[in-house]
Amino acid sequence: HPKHFDMLMEAMTSLNKRIGVTVPALKNYITNEHTSVDINRLKIGLKKALEKGVEEGRIVRAGS
Repeated sequence: HPKHFDMLMEAMTSLNKRIGVTVPALKNYITNEHTSVDINRLKIGLKKALEKGVEEGRIVRAGS
């Protein structure tokens, strides 16, 4: 399967919600599209990919 960040960006592009995408929706999309992904490792990899994207300015985190 692709890198976690690549899967994250694919999911965000595909889901394409104007107000953002929830983490559970991202996980659901990734596990459905990439069946070889280990769910336990996805949790950690997705968190790191989100942090990296926010740090680099490629992802904007919605305020809560």
